Amino acid sequence: MLNLNPIKTLRFFTRQEAKMAQKPRGRPKAFNDKTDQNTVQALDRGLEILSHVALNPGRTLSEIAEDTGEAIATVF
Repeated sequence: MLNLNPIKTLRFFTRQEAKMAQKPRGRPKAFNDKTDQNTVQALDRGLEILSHVALNPGRTLSEIAEDTGEAIATVF
């Protein structure tokens, strides 16, 4: 017959959870840090498209995509 003491069982599980909670989460801060390449590509593309639209008003979506070399979905 298996006789488990509920207090000892509870202590076992609480110790296991405490060990798991101390484990660091996520990537280290220096993981793939490329400070010279830390740009937001979507923002760069958007600003390029907006400046193109400002300099060339009245262009269609397809024309803007062709002029900037971006996909129509990106320009949209």
